[in-house]
Amino acid sequence: MGKVKIVRVTNPIIRGFYPDPSVCKANGKYYMVCSSFEYFPGVPLFESEDLINWKQIGHCLTRKTQVDLHEIDSSGGVFAPTIRYNNGRFYMVTTNDTYHKNFYVYTDNIYGEWSEPVFVEQDGIDPSLFFEDGKTYFMSNGSDPADNNGCIFQCEIDAATGKKLTESKPVWKGSGGRYLESPHLYHFGEWYYIMAAEGVDGIVCKEMELDIDADPCNCDGKYNVSLDKMDALSLRWCHLREYKEEYYKFADGCLSLRGVKAGLSDASFRVVSTNEDYSFYAKCGGEEVFMGKAGTKYLSSEVAGGFTGTVMAMYAVNKNGNEDKWAVFSRLDWEQGI
Repeated sequence: MGKVKIVRVTNPIIRGFYPDPSVCKANGKYYMVCSSFEYFPGVPLFESEDLINWKQIGHCLTRKTQVDLHEIDSSGGVFAPTIRYNNGRFYMVTTNDTYHKNFYVYTDNIYGEWSEPVFVEQDGIDPSLFFEDGKTYFMSNGSDPADNNGCIFQCEIDAATGKKLTESKPVWKGSGGRYLESPHLYHFGEWYYIMAAEGVDGIVCKEMELDIDADPCNCDGKYNVSLDKMDALSLRWCHLREYKEEYYKFADGCLSLRGVKAGLSDASFRVVSTNEDYSFYAKCGGEEVFMGKAGTKYLSSEVAGGFTGTVMAMYAVNKNGNEDKWAVFSRLDWEQGI
């Protein structure tokens, strides 16, 4: 056995809006998926060789036929995905909670397109897949109809069609905590293990130690973003609910958005954030005006509720909906501070 080094890693290993991570290992590499909620493309996909340095390689849901996000509210949509690998095929199973549907997509090429959705007629959220001896088991949370208490449901399915081969049955009712969710099944030695969550979201650790065979590296996760670095094909772009290609133009280091239902004017905007506040500025005609300040806590899930947190975005509006007007964004700079 080779020498194992203890590497201190400062969280987050991926900065930004990437909640509910799930990881699997295949062909000597690690693959991660995360929730995307009401944003499109859905379920960002990452690759790593050491569980520390991650590179985004795509999304699992890139077509409207795969996911319906029409009129979905904040904190709705697609969340709590699980990624699994079995017999040369990757599976991503998740929930469109707004429509209360569990489904999965699959691919034989992790760098390519994923399949159309395969739906499973089992209630609950936070689904997971378990493969063993040529069989596929589907697991999710839910309520036992016998007593209306929370439980973990499980059934066997046909992986090709999603059809249930056995009845969904409760296999565990938790240890007494509330919000029994996010179940996963594992088999080690002679025992099967269910790992599930109970309770509520809390504060995460700032640092962790991993026992891995790797060299120390600088993993502070800081990044800068600009239009010069993000063209139309950049994986960093996401779109609120439905993506309509005809509303976007990329050219010469700028982005144009087609406006709808309000007026447009030439202006530049600046947002400065600290741990405590967001400060908003606008510049029209060469003069910058301070627009106001808002506490960051009012956009946090602890105060505002929900799951999706804060997303900085550009948008365009046009009061004359029958006119073809465009807002041109010639500069976008995001400099990571703390």
